[in-house]
Amino acid sequence: MNWGKLLGYGVLAVVVLLVLQVVLSLVLSLFGLLWAVVTTAGTLLVVVGLFYGMYRLLSWASTGGDDASAESVEDFGSATTSPEPETRVETLKDRYASGNLSEAELERRLEQELDTPTTDDLGRDVHRERE
Repeated sequence: MNWGKLLGYGVLAVVVLLVLQVVLSLVLSLFGLLWAVVTTAGTLLVVVGLFYGMYRLLSWASTGGDDASAESVEDFGSATTSPEPETRVETLKDRYASGNLSEAELERRLEQELDTPTTDDLGRDVHRERE
């Protein structure tokens, strides 16, 4: 038996096992790091989703659980601000199409919008009076 050859193969086997152990440790470490990043991102998404859900639930509860108060706030805002007439008419049409306004309510509000002069109309009237 050749002890030198046997010793050489033994050393080679130990070196191969050490290299495999180092490579396997690096690969498993990378998988562990990737797993940590994925689970952290997932946890953050769940926490953000919970906070958003609580926010929506609290805002829904503060309005009394219906959209009627949201409509009254919307009506109040349209009385204090004056966007372009086409925009207000389009908003009314959209609300009618989505079922938030009845046909009679739509007609009443459209008449009100068409009878209300806009700031552009008032400015033209003032300009005509000066000439």
